[in-house]
Amino acid sequence: MVVGKPVAKAPAMIKPPIKPVVKPGATPATARNGSHPAGAGKPAVNGRPTPANASVAPPGKPLAPRATVPSAVNQLATQRLANQPPMVNGMGPPKVVGEELLELVFRDDIYARQLFSFLGVRTVNELEKLTPNEIFDQASRPIRETLDRVRRQLALLNRTLRNDQTFALAYLKVRGTPSHHSR
Repeated sequence: MVVGKPVAKAPAMIKPPIKPVVKPGATPATARNGSHPAGAGKPAVNGRPTPANASVAPPGKPLAPRATVPSAVNQLATQRLANQPPMVNGMGPPKVVGEELLELVFRDDIYARQLFSFLGVRTVNELEKLTPNEIFDQASRPIRETLDRVRRQLALLNRTLRNDQTFALAYLKVRGTPSHHSR
């Protein structure tokens, strides 16, 4: 590729206009389907002719509602929906059975498998019985308990985590341990 030279673009394809085929003895307006020309005998609305199948009501009078006939496509779609299995929770049919092992479903996610092992659940059905909050509470309980032990031990040593002095003083007061140790 040469730098600095403009690249010539291919000319745009221009389609010639399609002319209607006129039968002998017919006018171009009736050539399409042999019927009367669109808008023939119909009054113009806002200076434009109206289509032949449009309803025109006198000013101030509402149009009558049009009768609709369900199309074949809509009927087929309705039949397909009726033949499908019922949706579970509005999500469609399940893609795995409830007895499926979680190790197989989450084979690529080691952390999820560790969580399931910690929770003591093995199948999708067992997991579905838990709420997200229950899972979070059970999984975070060891961390909360460990953090409380650390905070209490630091308080006994007259030390605290950042912005945790109120906990340390309250713990020492409840425990009845003086805050000053004699060494």
